[in-house]
Amino acid sequence: MRSEKARILDQFNSTVAAGEDSGDEFLAVISGLGASIQALGELRTYFAKLSKVAPAEIQTEVEIVAESYEKQLDAASKAVSDPLAALSEGLMSGLTSSGQLNTVDSFARSNCGEGI
Repeated sequence: MRSEKARILDQFNSTVAAGEDSGDEFLAVISGLGASIQALGELRTYFAKLSKVAPAEIQTEVEIVAESYEKQLDAASKAVSDPLAALSEGLMSGLTSSGQLNTVDSFARSNCGEGI
């Protein structure tokens, strides 16, 4: 959990910093957007990996969260052709897995000393 979080944060921060360091406001905005989309893909990977090593008592919840991130990434890829449908799909996927995400986060805080 810790190593994957560190890797994702490093990638996100590097992408955002590259845009900010350019001095170009438009490039900074685009870099921030790109970093956000990249982070969504990385979170999909993060939860897929966690689902393979999660303890039995939270296995189902982690699998549901991993599936939710997969759906959110799919919805984001449809945003260009149908932005309203993509927004509603992403919103529903996020809302329907928020309880499981909270359960996984609480478990991690109690057993690992930090949140997911």
